[in-house]
Amino acid sequence: MKWSVCNNLQLYSLEERFIHDFVGQLGGTYGPSPFWRYARLPVTVHNLGGCRMADSEAEGVTSALGEVFHHAGLFVMDGAVLPSATGVNPSHTIAAVAERNIERIVRRVTGQPDWSPPERRDVRPFVDALSQVSVPPEGTAPPVKPALGLGLRERLSGSWTGHRSDAACDLEIRIPDIAEFVADPAHVGAVTGTLVVGDLTKGAADITACGTCSSPMATAGRGRSGTRSPSRAATAGPTRSTAPRCSPRAPGSSSGMRTQRSSSRSTRGPTRGGP
Repeated sequence: MKWSVCNNLQLYSLEERFIHDFVGQLGGTYGPSPFWRYARLPVTVHNLGGCRMADSEAEGVTSALGEVFHHAGLFVMDGAVLPSATGVNPSHTIAAVAERNIERIVRRVTGQPDWSPPERRDVRPFVDALSQVSVPPEGTAPPVKPALGLGLRERLSGSWTGHRSDAACDLEIRIPDIAEFVADPAHVGAVTGTLVVGDLTKGAADITACGTCSSPMATAGRGRSGTRSPSRAATAGPTRSTAPRCSPRAPGSSSGMRTQRSSSRSTRGPTRGGP
């Protein structure tokens, strides 16, 4: 069985941040599985549904009693008989189904339809502590632990074709939550910066945009287009910015700015960001 880590990364990130908050309140230290910490491999200790119960062999492997179809006397008693995921933690459900099925098997073998284990008279009602936890109608608050974010800063410099003017563009791309960024098919990042083109911009023109990231993760044809960002320079007109490119073009000009990357620096989070 193959499990897509990429498709579930946002869920894993949220769960991990909640665990950080929970363990911190108890005064403990969060210790992830070494498989997840070093190889980003999720691990499950309760595999469910491999031999699920069903009404017929066309829909499952065993009967409601856990007996394999066409193999009399062969029973499955663990979580494999559960027809679907029951939520965390399924241990009590697995044990309850196994106990019920064994009781029915004993009745069938002994011919005593009313048989019950003698220990049952000593059983006391069990109240699951989780059943007493109330969830607010609006849902739980986001975790305090910040998400892992990413920040990229880049400076482009060159000259404006057709004008004897130097040009420079400083960009900063912020991704507050990498897991959310990967899960979003558009892979959107916030872009801010300034643009200076000699006398055309009358100083530094602000760039503010929300654009898609040009990366292999983006799905062709499904990305969002860049948004126009207002410029303080009326002569230069609005600057179209789609991260991580900057290609301004002067009104009436047939060619744009020839840029040269002079420096590039990236910084990794975590930056604060909610789910």
